[in-house]
Amino acid sequence: MSFPYPSGYAPTPGGYAPTPGGYAPAPGGYAPAPGGYAPAPGYPPSGGMPQPAPAPPGLPYAAQPYPSAANYPPGNAFPGQGGMPMPDQSSGYPSAYPAYPSGGGAPYPPGDNSSYPPGANPPYSQGGMPYPSGANTSYPPGGGTPYPTGDFNPSAPAGSTAYPPQIGGSNTVAGGSPYPASGSTQNSGSPYPASSSAPYPTSNQPGSSTMSSGYPTAASSSTKSSTPPVKPQPTNSSATSAYSSQLKDGNLTSYYECAKKPGDSGLVKPLTSGFDPEADATQLKNCLKSSFLNETVIVNILPHRSNAQRQKIRLMYKTMYGKDLLQDLQDRLTGDFESVTVGLLMKPAEYDAYLIHRAIQGLGTDEDVLVEILCTRTNAQIQELGHQYRELYKATIEQHMQGDTSGHFMRMLISLSNGARQEDQGVNAQKAEDDAKKLYKAGAARLGTDESTFNSVFVSQSFEQLRAVFAAYQRLYKKDMEKVIKSEMSGDLEKGMKAIVRFTLDKHSYFANVLYKAMKGIGTDEKSLIRTLVSRSEIDLEQINRSFSNIKGESKPLSHWIKKETSGPFRDMLIHIIGGGH
Repeated sequence: MSFPYPSGYAPTPGGYAPTPGGYAPAPGGYAPAPGGYAPAPGYPPSGGMPQPAPAPPGLPYAAQPYPSAANYPPGNAFPGQGGMPMPDQSSGYPSAYPAYPSGGGAPYPPGDNSSYPPGANPPYSQGGMPYPSGANTSYPPGGGTPYPTGDFNPSAPAGSTAYPPQIGGSNTVAGGSPYPASGSTQNSGSPYPASSSAPYPTSNQPGSSTMSSGYPTAASSSTKSSTPPVKPQPTNSSATSAYSSQLKDGNLTSYYECAKKPGDSGLVKPLTSGFDPEADATQLKNCLKSSFLNETVIVNILPHRSNAQRQKIRLMYKTMYGKDLLQDLQDRLTGDFESVTVGLLMKPAEYDAYLIHRAIQGLGTDEDVLVEILCTRTNAQIQELGHQYRELYKATIEQHMQGDTSGHFMRMLISLSNGARQEDQGVNAQKAEDDAKKLYKAGAARLGTDESTFNSVFVSQSFEQLRAVFAAYQRLYKKDMEKVIKSEMSGDLEKGMKAIVRFTLDKHSYFANVLYKAMKGIGTDEKSLIRTLVSRSEIDLEQINRSFSNIKGESKPLSHWIKKETSGPFRDMLIHIIGGGH
C-alpha cells in the first residue's frame, strides 16, 4: 500500500524509536488537523488494523488477503471478521450446489454420478398413474392389476375381475361367486345361502323399499352394535304360555296378579276415585324444585297409588316437564327413603331385575336376594324380569351369575332363572312317593349327597306337587324335608334349598320371617325390609302382616316393629305401605 505523497518519513525496518513530544511533521507530509483528516482512498482506517475489501456478491469472505507488512504474519493467518478462522482458499471455494445429472423425463433424472436409476428405466411410469408399468418394475402391468374390474370400475374391461361374478343382477356374469346374490337364487358353489334362505330375517335395506336385507331389523335388536351378543334365556312351552297369557302387552297389574293365590290380598290398592296423574305430577314437581324438600308430599302420594297408577304419574311428569320423575327423585333423595321411593316408582319386573343385578354386581354377592326372588317368583314373573334384565343390563341373569356364583348353588340358580317349573302339573301321589324315594337314595341312604337329584326335583316340580313329595318323605322316613336339607347340605346351597321348602309349605310365613329377621336383634336390615314390603305390597302383604303376629314367641304386630326400628320419612313411608295407604 502507498501513501498519496512521495515525501514524508521513509520506512525504517523495526520502526522509529519513541521520541518525547513525537516527531515533527516530515516535509511534504500532511499538516496536523484538529479531529484528523477525512479518510482518503487507500488509507487504512484510523485506530485499527487494515481491513479487507468488501466481499464480492455470493462469497462469504473477502477475495483478497489481509495486507502483509513488517512484523505482521501472513494475511491468511488473521482471524475472520466474525472471530472464526478463515478457510484455506488454496483450492478454491466449493460450488454452491452439487451438479445434478441430466434427466430424460422421469421424475428422477439419470446421470453418471447419480445413485438414482437411469431415466430410460424409471421405477414409475411417466404417465402419472399411481400404479407403474414397465419391464423393470416389480408391479404387474396395467392389464393384470390385482384389483377387480366390473361394474364398480368403469375404466376396466368387463370380465377381467379377480373375483368370480355372482348370479342374479343385470350386470353380472355367471361364474360361482362365494358371496350370495341379492335375489333368491343361490350361487353355484357358494358356501353362503341366498338372502331368502339366510338364518336372519329380512328387512328393508337403507334406501330400498323391498325386503331384501339379510340382516335383522333395528326393532328386533335390543342391544347396540358394540354390545356383545346376548344368549337368549331358555324357555319351555308352559312358561312361554304363562308369560304370553298373563303378561301380554306388559300389563303391569298382571305381574302381581299372576303371583296371587285364592285369598291373597295386597295392602296397597289403586286409588279408585279422584286419581289425577297431572295433579300428582305437578305436586311432585313443586316439591322437588323447592329448596326445602317436603317429604310428606311424596309419602302422601306414592303409597296411596297402585304401581300401574304410579307409571301413569311418571309418564305425565315426563310429558309435562321433559324429565324422568325417577331420576329427579334420585337426585334429591338419599338413604333408605330414596331406596323405598325408587322401589315404589319402578315397574315391578324392573325392580326385581334391579335387585338381582345389585345382588350380583355389588360388593360381594347377596345370595339371600337371589334365593328369595328366584325361589318365590312364578314362571311368568321370572320370564318378564329376565326380559327386563336383558333390556337394562345387556346380558342374561345366567351370564352374570356364572361369574359370581359356583358349584351346585350356581346350577340351582340357573335352573330357577329359566322359569320352567311345571306349574300346570296336577298332584300325582304315586310320582310324589317315587320322588321321595329318589331323594332318600340321593341323601340319607348313601355316603355323601347327590345334589343334582335334589335340584332336579326341587326346581322342576310345581309347588303343589312338591308339598306332596315332602309329605310322602315324612310318611316314609319320619323326617321333615328341612331337616333333611340341613343334614345333607351346607352353605349357600343349603340356604337355597331351605328357601324352596319353606316357601312351598307356607309362602306367607316365609315372608313374615324375612321381615322378622330383618328387625330382630341389633341393627336393622333395611334392604330386606324395603324389598319385601314393596314387592309383596299388591300381592299378599295382608296375609304376611297377619302371619307376622303368629311367629312363635312374637305378639307385637308388624307396625309396632317398624315404628320401633325405623324413623323419619322412611318410617312414615313404610307405615303407609302396610296401612294400605287409605
